[in-house]
Amino acid sequence: MDFYLVLADIMDRKHLTIPEVARLCGLSDSTVRSIFDRKQKKIALNVAFKISEGLGVSLDELNTGIKPLEEKEPPSPEKSELGEDQELSKEDEELYLSLRAVLEKAKIVAPGEPLSPDQAQRVIAILQLIRLLFDKGTEKH
Repeated sequence: MDFYLVLADIMDRKHLTIPEVARLCGLSDSTVRSIFDRKQKKIALNVAFKISEGLGVSLDELNTGIKPLEEKEPPSPEKSELGEDQELSKEDEELYLSLRAVLEKAKIVAPGEPLSPDQAQRVIAILQLIRLLFDKGTEKH
């Protein structure tokens, strides 16, 4: 399978944008964007290593597009980690999953490892603090 198609599938599964992939993988935005613009079938090994590590996927999956059986998707927060009274908007869920990806990249949590309800509440509190710091509440820029 062509690399750009494999990457698009992974990004869709993980709800990631090109800038998010670039940041997580330590690549420039233009490098990731060019994979799609040029419809690249193959990429340099050093780029593949960065994408593999940054997105928490195997090199085999990047090469074949087939997800290994033992690799688990991070659980949906509203199903497994949040208390029954806690519900996230679609936007907050995307931020939550992005923050999970950062925690995985920093090796704070293992890929696919569910957070305890207490840890999930801390992540939500961090998201709320970030929103206050950058959005000044509910204002949109």
